[in-house]
Amino acid sequence: MTRSEWVIKQLKSWQNISSVLSLLGFLTYLLVFDFNPTFVVIFFVLFFLATAWRMLAMMLVFSIIAFGIVSLLPFLAPVAFIIMLGLFFARIGFVLKNWRAVISGLLVYGLAYTLYDEKIFVLLDPIYKAGGYLITSVPTTWLGGLQLDLFYTCFQLTFTACVIAFFFQFLLYWQYRNGYTATGALNIMGSIPLVIIALILPFLKLVSADGMIADGAGGDYMHQGDFAPDGDVVHDTAIAQDSYMS
Repeated sequence: MTRSEWVIKQLKSWQNISSVLSLLGFLTYLLVFDFNPTFVVIFFVLFFLATAWRMLAMMLVFSIIAFGIVSLLPFLAPVAFIIMLGLFFARIGFVLKNWRAVISGLLVYGLAYTLYDEKIFVLLDPIYKAGGYLITSVPTTWLGGLQLDLFYTCFQLTFTACVIAFFFQFLLYWQYRNGYTATGALNIMGSIPLVIIALILPFLKLVSADGMIADGAGGDYMHQGDFAPDGDVVHDTAIAQDSYMS
């Protein structure tokens, strides 16, 4: 499989299409019809749960088990501390290995913050004005009897939503180009809050979709093998489906 074939396969996946269309639909409704910070919180909480629910559940289970063992057997506390340090450094390695997906996830949740705090209008003002330039360049005779002021405003806001969704798709494309599956990329991006929590509280376990321990770089979300310069895969591939962030 060539790199281009791999990227096209991920772009056609339902995970990729549904995520981009969901963001586009949400932003269009939010900007055009009813801007409400509560909707922002609801949408991104749903995004987080949809991408990280399995890992979140397993992390809570392992945390309860670890807390119970240390509470019942306090003499194991020094061992637990050593394990905690090991997990902390392993997760730093995970962040470094998957820095593209981590940066993409930070940008996604940064979008959530700017939407909630309504700073998005300042940041997106150039895009909004570009949309206005495009629509006002269209002869008014082509628009018939439309209410031009309302139409222009709706077009500019919809254009802004499309640009944001396109940038989100570009972030995913960037990861596909580097071998990530659509599921793996979205899982890491959506799990960024858990990554931050796990770095602060390293004894929490992060578990892969198949239930195996996946701290550090043990998880596999990518094309197995490098792409050769001419676009061919160096060796046979084993694609990890439904892999979750370690």
